[in-house]
Amino acid sequence: MQLIILEDESWRNFKPLSYTRPCFDLMNREGRLIDQLVGTIRHDGLTGYVRDYLVEIEEERHLGMEFNKPPPRDDEALVINALVRELSIVDKLLKKSEGREFVLLNNGRIMAARVRGARLEDAHDPQTLTSILNELASRVDGYVIDGSHLYSYPWELLDAGEPQRPPRESGPPIDPRVAVMGESSELYISENVVIEPFTVLDVRGGPIIIEEGCRVSSGSIIIGPSRIGRGSEVLGGRVGPEVFTGPVCKLSGEIEHTIILGYSNKRHLGYIGHSLIGEWVNIAAGTVGSNLKNTYGEVRVNTDSGRVSSGRQFLGQLIGDHARTSVGTSIMCGRKLGCFTMSMGIVSQDLPPFVGVSPDGGLYVLELWSEIATAERMMSRRSVQMTDSYRRLIQTLYEMTAPERGGIAKK
Repeated sequence: MQLIILEDESWRNFKPLSYTRPCFDLMNREGRLIDQLVGTIRHDGLTGYVRDYLVEIEEERHLGMEFNKPPPRDDEALVINALVRELSIVDKLLKKSEGREFVLLNNGRIMAARVRGARLEDAHDPQTLTSILNELASRVDGYVIDGSHLYSYPWELLDAGEPQRPPRESGPPIDPRVAVMGESSELYISENVVIEPFTVLDVRGGPIIIEEGCRVSSGSIIIGPSRIGRGSEVLGGRVGPEVFTGPVCKLSGEIEHTIILGYSNKRHLGYIGHSLIGEWVNIAAGTVGSNLKNTYGEVRVNTDSGRVSSGRQFLGQLIGDHARTSVGTSIMCGRKLGCFTMSMGIVSQDLPPFVGVSPDGGLYVLELWSEIATAERMMSRRSVQMTDSYRRLIQTLYEMTAPERGGIAKK
């Protein structure tokens, strides 16, 4: 059976994080959404249906995976929405349907479908695939499920999934001068991890998972549940609870209830909480992100379809890839820092992609060539070379997001 992961139009609600990746490459507390899908559903082949401009870079990121390609006519295809919250529902329906074709809808969105490959021969993009499945819903077994079983907004990822305790590894011995608060069985330390003396590891609230090649400096406090991604460094400060990172991050200051996708730097004093942060982000010294309104009311967020209530009293920032802040930046709660932005001072409004904030608070458009050069320099600091496909992605995004910068002058 071919597994097809479908990204629907709700990707727009996940901007700026979704500008540079399909939604299945986002993370919740358990890890990347695609890893959860692939690890749960048995399949013989894997295909992603994504926006056309992402196909080239995704082929590079996911070797062996196909994109926007119909399955063989004589094969069976299982289509699952990239933003599915509860895979157990799909699994139960697979068993209940006993091999019959079906389409499962949730709040008008395709949640899952099992169909013959021949039905999808004209599906070469997510919109066409969605239209075909919506039309099929009245011709095969159609199911509608109430409730919120698909992610609709990025902040929902902050509370979703359970930290997956990896298989128990021997790991390096822990220095007796490291203070472990709670049961040491809730520590999962991989190989080649260095934890210096006089560190505090607090697992009373949940596990701490430190992946291979990490380093934790003296004086650091890590509070579980948290997962520190491969090759990352904790350089003092208070990290956690509920901090989950991808690979090669630098962490310090005060960070809590935050997901960082990877290769990002928050190594100085300052506060970030209840936030989602992309890759290649640099949060400068003294940057403080608010996560609570002075009125203690629900934080509201701007989306393409208007301003919506998050339903949350605590919500920080949504920060896109390659965003940078300057020393001493203060950011209001619920704000979006677009990909390739440069902020300073007090940020009280969302920043469109490729926009900078001047010392007087005005906005200006950043030059494409400068942003590419800056990204190359940052990536080289992590021993990553920018590929031609990544460079073309940046160029495409610059052109595609130009309307968002309407009325903002170049510096």
